[in-house]
Amino acid sequence: MLVEDADSLASFYASILAEQGVDTVVVNHPNTVLDSIITFRPDLILLDMYLKDCSGLEWSTSSASSGIWRGLVLC
Repeated sequence: MLVEDADSLASFYASILAEQGVDTVVVNHPNTVLDSIITFRPDLILLDMYLKDCSGLEWSTSSASSGIWRGLVLC
């Protein structure tokens, strides 16, 4: 799963991952990440650290209490 609010970067990163055979879902807004985790069940989350509404660090800290991404790798 790729969390990136810049569409051009998200497309670029997703295309590189696809070339390597990695199934990727792009999430453009941090408010939809938790729902996407439930739906997509990723093994890895590549998280933009400079999202518009909150930083990646803020998101990961605030959502940690949900426990939904326990066991996932955040990069």
